[in-house]
Amino acid sequence: MLLKKLKFSNFRNLELKYEPGPRFNIILGKNGRGKSNFLDGIQLLSNGKSFKSFNNSDNLNFNSDLNYARIEALLKSDETLNLATIFVKNSERSFSHKFTINDKPTLSSRFLYRLKTILFTPESLELLIGNPEDRRSELDELISVFDKDFAQSVRQYSFVMRSRNRLLHKIKGGYASRDQLTYWNERLINIGTEIILKRNDYLQEIIPSLTKTSKELFVNFGKGEFEIKYICPLSTKKSKIEEQFSEKLEGDFSKEVAIGRTMVGPHRDDLQFSLSGRNLHIFGSRGEQRLATMIFKIASYEYMTKLYGTKIILLLDDILSELDKPNKSRLIEYVEKTEAQIFFTLANRMDLPKSIMNESKLLEL
Repeated sequence: MLLKKLKFSNFRNLELKYEPGPRFNIILGKNGRGKSNFLDGIQLLSNGKSFKSFNNSDNLNFNSDLNYARIEALLKSDETLNLATIFVKNSERSFSHKFTINDKPTLSSRFLYRLKTILFTPESLELLIGNPEDRRSELDELISVFDKDFAQSVRQYSFVMRSRNRLLHKIKGGYASRDQLTYWNERLINIGTEIILKRNDYLQEIIPSLTKTSKELFVNFGKGEFEIKYICPLSTKKSKIEEQFSEKLEGDFSKEVAIGRTMVGPHRDDLQFSLSGRNLHIFGSRGEQRLATMIFKIASYEYMTKLYGTKIILLLDDILSELDKPNKSRLIEYVEKTEAQIFFTLANRMDLPKSIMNESKLLEL
């Protein structure tokens, strides 16, 4: 999988065309020049979401009168595709997000994850000290890269949960009855069960990759047994989960009506990272917590590359400045061995060795 061309039109502070090299691409510039925006544009072409948590309205250049921003890419994979994502200002308060494939409008469900990426950012390395929602989102994103059905289930579950929460508020106000929850409960249980099982299965399937990455790449970290557990109050066995899910919803009815919020389901679950039984969220050093996140992402890349036979594109946003010298060296050694197309953002070209710089295409912003 290769990005052959990129074009940014009226996108934030970027207005440029770029033809990426097949291996290393260095986006160099001082802070505020648009390096992260460049990678965020690629990520928007992949999953439709900004890793900088920008709204659609933030994607248009503030200094332009144009009512749209557009990001285009020529992607070569099993087939060659022209991908574009467009942000349109309809009115002062209304913005829309549109997608095209080969210049033809398409649904987001058909567009997303055609371009497959794994993103490393300084913020993502803080996954263990962040909130459970961040860890769930990270896991869901990694699974969704190759499983469109799962990505669709996550979107459907979010809609069902919001609809159920609105109904709970109506019940509290006396504008709806408990019987009206039956449909939404069934949908919540069916979709939620799929998500829980898929998440747990994925974490089980990447165990060999986790072990290999921790022991071979980050040697000192690999002296212990690195483990990631899926934390869920329900069983992770299909034969039991739906029954327990239903019982929990029935038992929590009064509490849910009181607070107007669904209290059980995959939106409440979490991941626990441990090293030789030691909970890294609580007892891990900041360095260990960052390494655990990096190992998780690299192991996912290794697992998916092997399973699907496709080299996923790696995006590294100023990540090298966040690592100490030994781990920076190990990460560089690792990316040199991969055959993936890789995009780095850097403020200082000295962060990368000559062996990579000599094989890189450089874009200075």
